[in-house]
Amino acid sequence: MTKAILIILTFIPVLLFAQKTKMINDKENSEVYFVLKSDKVTRQGEYKRIGYKNSILIKGNYKNGVKDSIWEYYNYDGKVIQIYDFTKNELTYYYLSGEEKSKKYKFINGADNPEISLNRPPLYLGGTDNLNFVLSREITYPKSATENGIMGTVNIIFTIDKNGKTSNYHINKPLGFGLDEESIRVVKLLADNWLPGLLNGQAVDIEYVQPVYYKLIDN
Repeated sequence: MTKAILIILTFIPVLLFAQKTKMINDKENSEVYFVLKSDKVTRQGEYKRIGYKNSILIKGNYKNGVKDSIWEYYNYDGKVIQIYDFTKNELTYYYLSGEEKSKKYKFINGADNPEISLNRPPLYLGGTDNLNFVLSREITYPKSATENGIMGTVNIIFTIDKNGKTSNYHINKPLGFGLDEESIRVVKLLADNWLPGLLNGQAVDIEYVQPVYYKLIDN
Protein backbone atom coordinates (compact mmCIF):
# COMPACT_ATOMS: atom_id res chain seq x y z
CA MET A 1 0.00 0.00 0.00
CA THR A 2 1.30 3.43 -0.88
CA LYS A 3 1.23 5.83 1.99
CA ALA A 4 0.18 9.38 1.30
CA ILE A 5 2.33 11.93 3.04
CA LEU A 6 0.60 15.16 3.93
CA ILE A 7 2.90 18.13 4.07
CA ILE A 8 1.51 21.14 5.82
CA LEU A 9 3.21 24.38 4.97
CA THR A 10 2.92 27.07 7.55
CA PHE A 11 3.21 30.56 6.16
CA ILE A 12 4.55 33.15 8.52
CA PRO A 13 3.54 36.61 7.34
CA VAL A 14 6.37 39.09 6.88
CA LEU A 15 5.29 42.53 7.93
CA LEU A 16 7.02 45.44 6.21
CA PHE A 17 6.80 48.65 8.14
CA ALA A 18 7.27 51.86 6.19
CA GLN A 19 9.50 54.31 7.96
CA LYS A 20 7.61 57.43 8.97
CA THR A 21 8.86 60.63 7.40
CA LYS A 22 8.40 64.36 7.75
CA MET A 23 8.41 66.88 4.87
CA ILE A 24 10.94 69.72 5.00
CA ASN A 25 10.30 72.83 2.91
CA ASP A 26 13.69 74.55 2.95
CA LYS A 27 12.90 77.90 1.31
CA GLU A 28 16.37 79.29 1.94
CA ASN A 29 17.94 76.57 -0.24
CA SER A 30 14.89 76.11 -2.51
CA GLU A 31 14.56 72.43 -1.58
CA VAL A 32 11.63 70.21 -0.64
CA TYR A 33 12.48 66.82 0.83
CA PHE A 34 11.60 64.31 3.53
CA VAL A 35 13.51 63.18 6.60
CA LEU A 36 12.96 60.30 8.97
CA LYS A 37 10.89 61.26 11.99
CA SER A 38 13.21 59.10 14.06
CA ASP A 39 16.28 60.85 12.63
CA LYS A 40 15.64 64.36 11.35
CA VAL A 41 19.01 64.56 9.62
CA THR A 42 18.60 61.50 7.36
CA ARG A 43 16.80 62.19 4.11
CA GLN A 44 14.31 59.57 3.01
CA GLY A 45 12.02 59.65 0.00
CA GLU A 46 11.24 62.25 -2.65
CA TYR A 47 13.45 65.28 -3.24
CA LYS A 48 12.90 68.41 -5.34
CA ARG A 49 14.87 71.56 -6.01
CA ILE A 50 12.66 74.47 -6.97
CA GLY A 51 13.99 77.11 -9.37
CA TYR A 52 12.70 80.50 -10.37
CA LYS A 53 8.94 80.88 -10.84
CA ASN A 54 8.44 77.54 -9.02
CA SER A 55 9.99 75.53 -11.84
CA ILE A 56 11.43 72.13 -10.93
CA LEU A 57 15.18 71.91 -11.49
CA ILE A 58 15.88 68.56 -9.83
CA LYS A 59 13.69 65.61 -8.96
CA GLY A 60 14.98 62.47 -7.28
CA ASN A 61 14.82 60.13 -4.33
CA TYR A 62 16.82 59.43 -1.17
CA LYS A 63 17.18 56.14 0.64
CA ASN A 64 18.63 56.30 4.14
CA GLY A 65 20.34 59.58 3.36
CA VAL A 66 21.88 58.45 0.05
CA LYS A 67 20.76 59.44 -3.45
CA ASP A 68 18.93 56.45 -4.91
CA SER A 69 17.52 55.23 -8.23
CA ILE A 70 16.65 57.71 -11.00
CA TRP A 71 17.27 61.44 -10.72
CA GLU A 72 16.06 63.90 -13.35
CA TYR A 73 17.57 67.33 -14.00
CA TYR A 74 15.72 70.10 -15.83
CA ASN A 75 16.46 73.48 -17.37
CA TYR A 76 14.34 76.57 -16.75
CA ASP A 77 12.16 75.71 -19.75
CA GLY A 78 11.09 72.48 -18.06
CA LYS A 79 13.10 70.28 -20.44
CA VAL A 80 14.84 67.21 -19.06
CA ILE A 81 18.52 67.69 -19.80
CA GLN A 82 20.05 64.86 -17.76
CA ILE A 83 18.94 61.58 -16.22
CA TYR A 84 21.27 59.82 -13.80
CA ASP A 85 20.81 56.36 -12.29
CA PHE A 86 22.41 56.45 -8.83
CA THR A 87 21.77 52.75 -8.35
CA LYS A 88 24.06 51.97 -11.28
CA ASN A 89 26.13 55.18 -11.04
CA GLU A 90 25.38 55.78 -14.69
CA LEU A 91 24.34 58.76 -16.80
CA THR A 92 21.51 57.38 -18.92
CA TYR A 93 20.53 60.53 -20.83
CA TYR A 94 21.88 64.01 -21.50
CA TYR A 95 21.04 66.89 -23.80
CA LEU A 96 23.56 69.36 -25.23
CA SER A 97 22.96 72.68 -26.94
CA GLY A 98 24.67 73.37 -30.25
CA GLU A 99 27.21 75.58 -28.50
CA GLU A 100 28.05 72.85 -26.00
CA LYS A 101 28.50 70.29 -28.79
CA SER A 102 30.93 72.46 -30.75
CA LYS A 103 33.01 73.66 -27.81
CA LYS A 104 36.66 72.61 -27.64
CA TYR A 105 38.67 71.82 -24.50
CA LYS A 106 42.35 71.76 -23.68
CA PHE A 107 43.34 68.09 -23.47
CA ILE A 108 45.89 67.57 -20.70
CA ASN A 109 48.26 64.94 -22.04
CA GLY A 110 51.52 66.06 -20.46
CA ALA A 111 52.89 67.31 -23.78
CA ASP A 112 51.47 70.09 -25.94
CA ASN A 113 47.97 70.06 -24.36
CA PRO A 114 46.04 70.69 -27.59
CA GLU A 115 42.47 71.98 -27.81
CA ILE A 116 40.23 69.18 -29.04
CA SER A 117 36.59 68.27 -29.55
CA LEU A 118 35.29 65.57 -27.23
CA ASN A 119 32.70 62.85 -27.80
CA ARG A 120 31.11 64.03 -24.57
CA PRO A 121 32.20 67.21 -22.81
CA PRO A 122 32.66 67.28 -19.05
CA LEU A 123 29.22 67.69 -17.52
CA TYR A 124 28.05 69.34 -14.36
CA LEU A 125 25.58 66.86 -12.90
CA GLY A 126 22.42 68.94 -12.97
CA GLY A 127 23.15 70.92 -16.11
CA THR A 128 23.99 74.54 -16.82
CA ASP A 129 20.88 76.07 -15.26
CA ASN A 130 21.41 74.18 -12.01
CA LEU A 131 25.05 75.24 -12.02
CA ASN A 132 24.10 78.89 -12.49
CA PHE A 133 21.42 78.53 -9.82
CA VAL A 134 24.03 77.40 -7.28
CA LEU A 135 26.45 80.17 -8.24
CA SER A 136 23.83 82.93 -8.08
CA ARG A 137 22.55 81.68 -4.73
CA GLU A 138 25.95 81.32 -3.09
CA ILE A 139 27.92 84.24 -4.47
CA THR A 140 28.43 87.43 -2.46
CA TYR A 141 29.43 90.61 -4.24
CA PRO A 142 32.54 91.83 -2.38
CA LYS A 143 32.03 95.14 -0.59
CA SER A 144 35.18 96.71 -2.04
CA ALA A 145 33.99 95.86 -5.57
CA THR A 146 30.56 97.42 -5.03
CA GLU A 147 32.05 100.55 -3.45
CA ASN A 148 34.31 101.02 -6.47
CA GLY A 149 31.71 100.07 -9.09
CA ILE A 150 33.74 97.11 -10.37
CA MET A 151 31.91 94.85 -12.83
CA GLY A 152 33.02 92.18 -15.29
CA THR A 153 33.71 88.49 -15.77
CA VAL A 154 36.11 86.30 -13.85
CA ASN A 155 37.09 83.15 -15.74
CA ILE A 156 37.98 80.34 -13.35
CA ILE A 157 40.23 77.78 -15.00
CA PHE A 158 40.56 74.33 -13.44
CA THR A 159 41.25 70.71 -14.26
CA ILE A 160 38.57 68.01 -14.41
CA ASP A 161 40.34 64.67 -14.42
CA LYS A 162 39.21 61.29 -15.75
CA ASN A 163 37.56 60.53 -12.41
CA GLY A 164 35.57 63.76 -12.36
CA LYS A 165 37.80 65.26 -9.65
CA THR A 166 38.75 68.94 -9.87
CA SER A 167 42.02 70.69 -9.07
CA ASN A 168 44.41 73.49 -10.04
CA TYR A 169 41.99 76.41 -9.79
CA HIS A 170 43.41 79.64 -11.19
CA ILE A 171 42.53 82.86 -13.05
CA ASN A 172 44.09 84.24 -16.22
CA LYS A 173 42.90 87.87 -15.97
CA PRO A 174 42.19 88.96 -12.38
CA LEU A 175 39.63 91.69 -11.71
CA GLY A 176 40.76 92.34 -8.14
CA PHE A 177 38.68 93.94 -5.36
CA GLY A 178 37.92 90.51 -3.90
CA LEU A 179 36.11 89.26 -7.01
CA ASP A 180 38.76 86.69 -7.92
CA GLU A 181 38.81 85.06 -4.49
CA GLU A 182 35.01 85.02 -4.27
CA SER A 183 34.75 83.45 -7.74
CA ILE A 184 37.13 80.63 -6.88
CA ARG A 185 35.29 80.04 -3.59
CA VAL A 186 31.88 79.58 -5.21
CA VAL A 187 33.16 77.53 -8.17
CA LYS A 188 34.82 75.13 -5.73
CA LEU A 189 31.35 74.47 -4.29
CA LEU A 190 30.61 72.63 -7.56
CA ALA A 191 33.60 70.32 -7.14
CA ASP A 192 31.79 67.06 -6.32
CA ASN A 193 29.28 67.21 -9.18
CA TRP A 194 31.35 66.82 -12.34
CA LEU A 195 31.34 63.95 -14.82
CA PRO A 196 34.55 63.64 -16.87
CA GLY A 197 34.86 64.36 -20.57
CA LEU A 198 35.01 61.40 -22.94
CA LEU A 199 37.28 60.94 -25.95
CA ASN A 200 36.79 57.81 -28.05
CA GLY A 201 34.79 56.30 -25.20
CA GLN A 202 37.53 56.91 -22.61
CA ALA A 203 37.50 59.44 -19.76
CA VAL A 204 40.25 62.05 -20.11
CA ASP A 205 41.79 64.93 -18.17
CA ILE A 206 40.80 68.33 -19.53
CA GLU A 207 41.02 72.00 -18.64
CA TYR A 208 37.68 73.69 -18.03
CA VAL A 209 36.79 77.38 -17.96
CA GLN A 210 33.87 78.53 -15.79
CA PRO A 211 32.92 82.21 -16.11
CA VAL A 212 31.49 84.09 -13.14
CA TYR A 213 29.67 87.31 -14.03
CA TYR A 214 29.42 90.42 -11.88
CA LYS A 215 27.03 93.28 -12.62
CA LEU A 216 25.83 96.08 -10.41
CA ILE A 217 22.21 97.13 -10.76
CA ASP A 218 21.14 100.67 -9.99
CA ASN A 219 18.35 100.92 -7.45
